[in-house]
Amino acid sequence: MMRTLSTIARDVRHAIRLMVRRPAFTAVAVVTLAAGMAGPLVAFTAVNALFIKGLPGQDVTGAGNVRITGRGEQGEASFREFDAFSRDVPSLEVSAQMPWPLSLRGPRGTEPVWAVIVAPGYFELLGMSPIAGRLFDASIDAPSVVVSERFWRARLGAAPLAGMTLNLSGLDVPVIGVMPDSPKGFGGFFDPTVWVRVADWQPLRLPERLRRPTERPLSIFGRLRGTATAANAEAELRMVASELARAWPDTSAGRSASFRPFSDGNAEMRAVAALAVLMLLCGVILGLLAAWKATARSQRDSRLRTLVASLQIAGATLLLTSAALLVRSAIVAASADVGFERERALVLDFDPSTHGEGAEVSRGFVDEV
Repeated sequence: MMRTLSTIARDVRHAIRLMVRRPAFTAVAVVTLAAGMAGPLVAFTAVNALFIKGLPGQDVTGAGNVRITGRGEQGEASFREFDAFSRDVPSLEVSAQMPWPLSLRGPRGTEPVWAVIVAPGYFELLGMSPIAGRLFDASIDAPSVVVSERFWRARLGAAPLAGMTLNLSGLDVPVIGVMPDSPKGFGGFFDPTVWVRVADWQPLRLPERLRRPTERPLSIFGRLRGTATAANAEAELRMVASELARAWPDTSAGRSASFRPFSDGNAEMRAVAALAVLMLLCGVILGLLAAWKATARSQRDSRLRTLVASLQIAGATLLLTSAALLVRSAIVAASADVGFERERALVLDFDPSTHGEGAEVSRGFVDEV
């Protein structure tokens, strides 16, 4: 044991002397190692903030996602399923959201904005409060919109909400509230600009096809009622799903539902976090082992070491050659003759579906343009 410690100490002293003699090499090595360690750390931090932690600043006690499994898209639900869960699952108070692009018409022209179409009780169930104005309630009987703090300050100048309207998909709607921004964004992977009620589906001309039982655009979540447990809610969800499968085998057969509390985090993102940590540890351990092996004095050459070095050189050469060919292909593609004058050409992006229009209108619009 003492001999091993003495050897390690000697190797460390030798390494320090080499580092002092070659400061440029040392700086490059330190920066490379720091970047290699920072990568997994940044990835883990992002994963932790985006997926593992619950909604920031919210009381998520008793709240969670309703996950759908089986035929169709995983995790998403149809309006028929949402109605059934709302009506027949007494342990849960449920709501739902659906991200959808809308068109915003203003002084800058018309542009797409991300909206979240929300079911009744959405904000209240998540414990979210506005920083200005109010939220949707039963007293509102006309289309209205809640905007994000970011949009309110940057685009609307943080002006008073009284009399403020937005033109969404050709419809002028009053702005009734402002929701605070958060690092995660309440819409999931994106930060929504506006929230609108599902009750305003027709005035905003959202596609009616999304209400078909074969379409599953909704993300459902809920909060436990009273003394109900997650096990109670999951049992009731599974029972309702099985009843739907019996009543509507063409669209619901093989589908089931489960309840996952927000406080439990996400099982996939926990696996990714564990993998990131494992990769970091493996990188550090293998790097230290390689450094120790490189500084250890050996009386004879190792054929295995020579073979590994040869394979590393061959692999690096292959990767560098591939990268060079890729760069060359990109340069050739960028300079290729496409048959028209690119300097005077424009690319137009349009989506008539944000105005509730179908394929026929889209084709006609293209012909007119």
